[in-house]
Amino acid sequence: EAATEMTPEHLKYRRDLQTGGKILGGKGTLVRMPELEGKEFLVSPSSNLIVPNPEQPRTNFDPVKMAELETTIRDVGQKNAIAVVPFYDGKRIKLFIIDGERRFRVLRDMTKSPHARITIKWAPDQRAILKTSLVLNESFAPHNAMERARAYQELIRLAEEEGNKHPIPGLARELGLSYG
Repeated sequence: EAATEMTPEHLKYRRDLQTGGKILGGKGTLVRMPELEGKEFLVSPSSNLIVPNPEQPRTNFDPVKMAELETTIRDVGQKNAIAVVPFYDGKRIKLFIIDGERRFRVLRDMTKSPHARITIKWAPDQRAILKTSLVLNESFAPHNAMERARAYQELIRLAEEEGNKHPIPGLARELGLSYG
């Protein structure tokens, strides 16, 4: 099925939407839109509909690798959709990036910016978003050691907030890492 243009109708807020945790320092609430999950849409990356994750693990966007990615996108197009989750900011539903910020930045900054291909996912909370980001990024452009360490530290903190007194073994299992 080909990607279709995202319209405001797709992201209309309804009272019956399942909600998840808070994001963006409490400024947004994750919402589940099962009728959109797994589908691909086209969105202008210059619109304010897509919101990058300010707490994502990646802090270093290597200019050489970003230029290589731009060349690839210009030559063959966007190979992989940007994964997003819907959230409600109190006024309207927007889309929060959980995977693909490098692609988003390149597409947004291109002078003749094509539409970004996105796919809608569901993540119930910030912990799920962070885990998804870690796992998916390892296959495309791995985080450096410091970025991974910050992400693991945040996952441990979130698990402890949920009452888990020994979060490290469980986190290692969830991420497929060895522990012990």
